[in-house]
Amino acid sequence: SVSGGTHSTQYYIGLGYFRQEGIIDKSNFQRITLKFNNKYNLSPVFRIGNNISLAPYQQQNAPNVTYSVYRAQPVLKPYYPDGSFGVVYNVGNPLADLAYSNDFNKGIRGVGDIYAEASFFNSLTFKSSFGLDAAYNKSVSFTPQYTVYNPDGTASQQQNVMSRLNKGFSDNLTWLWENTLTFDKTYGKHAINAVAGYTMQQAASEYFNIPAANIIRDGRDFWYISGLTNLSTTYLSIINGVDPGQYYSMMSYLFRTNYTYDSKYLFTVTFRRDGSSKFAQQNRFGNFPSFAAGWNVSREEFMKNIPLINNLKVRASWGQIGNDKIQYWNRYAATQNLVAVFGTSPATSSAVTYGTSGNPNLKWETTTQSDLGLEIGLLDNRLTGEFDYYHRITRDILIDLTTPGYLGNGQGQKITFNAAQVLNTGFEATVTWKDHISDVNYSVSVNGSTLHNVVQKVGGSSGVDTVLFGGYLANGAASTASKVGLPIGAFYGYKTDGIFQSTDELNAYPHSSQAGVGDLRFVDVNGDKKIDGSDRTYIGSPIPKFIFGLNYEMSYKGFDFSFDIQGQTGNKILNAKDIVRPDPYNFEKHALNRWTGPGTSNTEPKPSWGGYNYSISDRFVLDGSFLRLRNIMIGYSLPASIINKLKMNELRLYLKGTNLFTLTKYTGYTPEIGSGDVISNGIDYGIYPITAVYSFGVNLTF
Repeated sequence: SVSGGTHSTQYYIGLGYFRQEGIIDKSNFQRITLKFNNKYNLSPVFRIGNNISLAPYQQQNAPNVTYSVYRAQPVLKPYYPDGSFGVVYNVGNPLADLAYSNDFNKGIRGVGDIYAEASFFNSLTFKSSFGLDAAYNKSVSFTPQYTVYNPDGTASQQQNVMSRLNKGFSDNLTWLWENTLTFDKTYGKHAINAVAGYTMQQAASEYFNIPAANIIRDGRDFWYISGLTNLSTTYLSIINGVDPGQYYSMMSYLFRTNYTYDSKYLFTVTFRRDGSSKFAQQNRFGNFPSFAAGWNVSREEFMKNIPLINNLKVRASWGQIGNDKIQYWNRYAATQNLVAVFGTSPATSSAVTYGTSGNPNLKWETTTQSDLGLEIGLLDNRLTGEFDYYHRITRDILIDLTTPGYLGNGQGQKITFNAAQVLNTGFEATVTWKDHISDVNYSVSVNGSTLHNVVQKVGGSSGVDTVLFGGYLANGAASTASKVGLPIGAFYGYKTDGIFQSTDELNAYPHSSQAGVGDLRFVDVNGDKKIDGSDRTYIGSPIPKFIFGLNYEMSYKGFDFSFDIQGQTGNKILNAKDIVRPDPYNFEKHALNRWTGPGTSNTEPKPSWGGYNYSISDRFVLDGSFLRLRNIMIGYSLPASIINKLKMNELRLYLKGTNLFTLTKYTGYTPEIGSGDVISNGIDYGIYPITAVYSFGVNLTF
C-alpha cells in the first residue's frame, strides 16, 4: 500500500495478492485485491471522495470426499497393481472422484462508494454517499466418461456413462444511497450530537445454468456448449433454466441524538422506520426505536476521595431491530409446470397448475433487547472491566411451517409465517489487566458470556406446526425438534439406559419388537409400557451455555508475543455421520468396546450395519465443549539504528500459528460445527475439518 497527500488531496492505493492450495487435492483459490481511497478538499466547507475495492478471483472446487473417506473401509487399496483405480465398496473411491472432477469458477467483485460532504454554520454537516456491491461469476464443471472396475473386470457402480458439462453465469448487484444531516454543538456543559437520514437500497441477482452431455473431447479447450439448434445425439445441449435469484428494495428513515451534560450524564435516542418490498403494502414498514442512558459516576465530586477507582460508569438501554431476511417471493402464491395428456388420441402438452400458497400477511420480525451494564477502571486503569446483562426476545420470527393438506400445497410443502418467539438472556463480562515491569509491557484479558435460550412460541394458529422439525439426515429422519420450553434446534430422539444383557432382561423391560439381546435399551419416557416414536424426547442442545476467551500480549524492546484462547461449554453435537450406516463401511473406534456377551459392555451395542441401534438417540449426542489455542505469534522489530540504514520506517519479522491445539472430548474432526439454519445446528454430517496453519511473515514500511 502507498498513501500520502496534501492539505487538499489525500490518497491511498493498496494492492494485494492471495493464493492458497487446499488440503484436499483440486481445491485452491487465488485473488488480487486493488483498493483506491481518495479524498479531495475542494474548499474549507466542501469535500468529495471515494473508497473503491476491486477483486478478481479464480477458484477450483474439490468434490465432497471428506465423508466418503470417513466411511471407506481402511483395508482397501485405492489402486490396483496396474495403476488403475480400485473399487472402494459402498462409498466409491474418493481418489477417483477427485481425479475425474473438474469444477472451476472465476469472477470479479467490486465494492465501493463515492461521497460528497458539506459543512456549514459550524455545526451542521450534510453527507450524501452512493455505494455499489457488484459481483459477476462464471462457473464450469466437467466430468468425463469413466468406469471404476471390480477385481473381476466387471463395471462397478462408480461410473459416469456419458461425459457431462455444466456452465453457469451469475451476477449480483446491490446499491445503497445514504443521505445524512449531522448536528454537533456544545453549549457550556451541554453537548448535542444528532443525525437524521434517509436511505434507499436495492438488491438484484440472477443465475443462468446450461448443462450438456456427451462432449466430443475431454480436453478443456473443448468444454463448450454448442448452438441450441440442430442438436444431435452426439452432442446434447439443454437449457436448464434461469433462476431469478433476488430482487428487492428497502427504504429507511433514521434519527439519532446523543445528549451529554457535564460529561456525567449521557442519553441516546434512536429511531428507524424501514420499508421492505418483501412484505405487502399493509405490512411494508416497521418502526424500531431505542433508548440508552449512562451515568459517569467517576466524574462526580464524591468520587474524588476514592483514588482507587479511576473510572466508573453505569449504563442501561432498550431497543428494537427488525429482520426481513426471507426470499422476496415468499408472500406470493406460485405455479408449477407439468405435462398433461389431452384428446381422444392422447397427446402430451405443456401445462401449468397451482403450486404452493404464498403468505401476503408476512411482516417484520422484531427483536427487543434490554441491557444493564457497568464499566470500571481501578489502579490507574491498569485493571478494567465491563459487565453486562442482556434480555432479548425475538417475536414474529419468519420461519417455514407445514400447512394443512386442504390448501393443496402437497405433502412436505412449507409456507413462511411469522410464527415463533424465542428468548435469549445472559451475562457478558470482560476483565483486563495492563501493566509493565521495567521494559516488559503486558496485558491479560479474559471474557465470558452465558446464554440461556428457550422457545416461547411456535405456530399459534390452527392448522400449522406447533413443533418445528429439522436436522434431516440422509435416511430422512428429523434429528431436532423446536417447541415451547426447549432451546431452538434441540436434539430430539430416544434416551438410552444400557444394553439388554439377557433374554430375561429383555422380557422384563418395555422394548421395541426390533430389539434383541445385545441391543440398546431405550427409555419408556411416557410410561405406556412400550417403545415407539412417542418416546422420543429432548436429548441435548447445540447451543453453548458458556462461551469464553483469553488474550495475552507482551512486548520487550523489539520483541512481541501474543496468544489467544477460545472455548465454549454446555453444548452438544450430533454425530450424524456415525448414524447413517446401511452397509459395513468404516467404524469409529468406540466399536472396539462393543457388546459380545453378557456383562461385556453396557454402552456399546452388538455390531450391526444399521437398523434399530442406529435410531437417533443420545448414543450419538456427544459433548461439544472445547478449548482451542486460536492464535499464537512471536515477532521481532529491528531497531531504528538498523532500519534507518536500510532507509525503512519499520521492518518486523514474525512467526504465527493458528488452530494449533484443541482440547475436546468430541470424537469428530472438529467440535466447531456451524449451520445456516438455526433449527439444524450442531450436526456433524462429515464436514471439512478446520486446519492448523503455520506462517512466517515480514512487515515492511518505507
